[in-house]
Amino acid sequence: GKATYDAATEFQVLKNAIIGHQTTEWRIFTDSGETPKIQSVGTTYIEINLSEQRLYYYENGEQKLVTDIVTGNEKLKRETPQGFFRVYGKQTNRTLRGDGYKAFVQYWMPIYRNIGIHDASWRKSFGGAIYTNAGSHGCINLPPQAARQLYGMIAVHTPVLVFK
Repeated sequence: GKATYDAATEFQVLKNAIIGHQTTEWRIFTDSGETPKIQSVGTTYIEINLSEQRLYYYENGEQKLVTDIVTGNEKLKRETPQGFFRVYGKQTNRTLRGDGYKAFVQYWMPIYRNIGIHDASWRKSFGGAIYTNAGSHGCINLPPQAARQLYGMIAVHTPVLVFK
């Protein structure tokens, strides 16, 4: 028979497992929906809580970093996408360019298309409700010191869970 995929349920199971610091497995279907693959999250990952405006990094189940962040500007409909991603690269001293902006960052960790985790030296504060009116273009902005620490601790392919 044909498999059914309930994205909301799968995401909730994954979110609960990661927040509970458990190893979990879930199904990922190909575009044709025919072949399930099993993936394991493990105990080393980045958690981005959009409601709290905080980033948490866990290594082997132990919390190594917690920092306030600024995510995508809700007022301008530039919300940071929710979901399960992986860091797909690491670069230093990069200039980010987009519609109406050009920003130099020291630490760039992309997770989805042009969305990534990076330092934001131009910001004076992080956390709270900044993102609602003065948020990013979708990226996860970190204080420079926290971005440096995270960059030094993570590897390419580190899992990233972004949720509200």
